[in-house]
Amino acid sequence: MILMFSNVNIKLRVALVVSFLFFGFLLLYKQDLQSNEEILTTPLSDSQLASERNKQNGLSTTLSSGEIEFDDNQADLYKEIVSNLLRRHYKKQELDDKFSSDYLKTYLKMLDPGKNYFLKSDINSFQKWSDQLDDYSQSGFISPGSEIFNIFKYRYLTRLNKNISLLEDQSSTFNLDTNQTISYDIESRQEANEYWERRLTDLLIRQFLNDEDENLEDAKEVLIKRFKNQLRLINQRDSQDIFQIYVNAFASLFDPHTSYFSPRTNENFQINM
Repeated sequence: MILMFSNVNIKLRVALVVSFLFFGFLLLYKQDLQSNEEILTTPLSDSQLASERNKQNGLSTTLSSGEIEFDDNQADLYKEIVSNLLRRHYKKQELDDKFSSDYLKTYLKMLDPGKNYFLKSDINSFQKWSDQLDDYSQSGFISPGSEIFNIFKYRYLTRLNKNISLLEDQSSTFNLDTNQTISYDIESRQEANEYWERRLTDLLIRQFLNDEDENLEDAKEVLIKRFKNQLRLINQRDSQDIFQIYVNAFASLFDPHTSYFSPRTNENFQINM
């Protein structure tokens, strides 16, 4: 089912895809949400709160090139989505510390499902939000979502560029006749390097299995093209894309079929209907 609503103040359209299961039957219905509902406000905007907190922690308040930041319109939209889910969704949820912890875990899994990029130190640092996101969700403070993604993107870009350099380096050797295991418990950059050396060896072996006519250089070139394409794709992601992931991490805790569509995703969805 698609729920469409618009807010006059923020002029953004939202689509929530919700699956309702009741007494074993799928109940679908459509309704318009009022555009004049009250929205909770905070003394400071989301970006101002993030800036103040960064100042207190001695962090830079200037975004690096390529980093994303949610704006005030997205903060207002987030509050409206949360409010409507809490009031209108068939499954009632209690926003408490457990919900907050599950929210954080779900968001991290959506960003890095294979546990390939975040370090253990990153995960540990995110725990400061493990019992806070339930409170933030109703006030519209969504900076944790962008901060976590920016760290993920840094890890992602750094790793893929290192992989490309390693594959392009003619002095690099890959032992394809080996018996190794891969551990996903990456605690340090050194362990990350060791993990990816083994992972690249595994990917090269898999490439050979897919095309036995290839030689090592051909297999390397395939992986280089793949990694460069992944770099291109992540650099095309903007705040709308990450906002959609952050909201869906929240919405999925109500029901796995409850999803938020960004305006661009919603437009593509309508075209394909």
